[in-house]
Amino acid sequence: MVVAAQTMAKRECVRVRLSSGTFWAGSDRHYPEESPRHLRSVSEFGIETRPVTNADFTVFVEATNYVSDAERLSSGAVFTPPAHEINAVSDGWVVTPGACWRKPDGQSLITQAHDEHPVVQVSLSDARAFAEWAGARLPTEPEWEYAASVGQGRQEYIWGDELTPNGERAANIWARGYPYSRETGLAPWGTTPVGSFAPNPAGLYDMIGNVWEWTADPFADSHRTHACCGLQSKETRFVIKGGSHLCSPSYCQRYRPAARHPVSADMSTNHIGFRLVWDVAEKS
Repeated sequence: MVVAAQTMAKRECVRVRLSSGTFWAGSDRHYPEESPRHLRSVSEFGIETRPVTNADFTVFVEATNYVSDAERLSSGAVFTPPAHEINAVSDGWVVTPGACWRKPDGQSLITQAHDEHPVVQVSLSDARAFAEWAGARLPTEPEWEYAASVGQGRQEYIWGDELTPNGERAANIWARGYPYSRETGLAPWGTTPVGSFAPNPAGLYDMIGNVWEWTADPFADSHRTHACCGLQSKETRFVIKGGSHLCSPSYCQRYRPAARHPVSADMSTNHIGFRLVWDVAEKS
């Protein structure tokens, strides 16, 4: 494993170079779409130590005049905790006028205080556009899971077997009180600054919690099946990984490397972001 800092005219980033390897992907102990547990192999690649931040995305927009899908289509979705217990789990997502990366909850503008929060309200197209501008790409699902699970072994979470060791959160998840009572110290839309919690053994921050992260792979019901080579349409759903600030023990227990979820490519929400990877042969 090699850590390298890269300073570009476009932005500054730190990436970890992971050697090729074979690992156990998936899980047979949790949600059906995570099975079967199976061996996967990946080639050497570089991955950013943090998800793309509001500061990063601001540099991109100022350099390119890019307009995100949520801004262009008024399609940003926001989760709002329900006022009553009825339908507390199934309801809560609303397409909200004005919701976009600049105003993730449709009301509160990002400020300098939010520069180091992960950018949200970005669709797959937005993430791909940023990656192309940065000379990078989005990770495949196996690459993302391999990076997240480095050093995990058979423990339940990347930090151990207890969800909240010593009663403390080890990642930005909704550890208790879902969906009414939130933790303190969050942005109005739920995120925390990247690096607020300890990194995984590979030195990667926020691989679990804070925001789901886009991958390059279309979703297939079986974790073993690789759906990348089929025909894609506007209805194709893509894999997101890592869970978010909305994951909780009572609802979405997807704060594990094996966890995965299907999302429409044009979806923009206040709990999905992304990070970049590089092909080592091209970016060594």
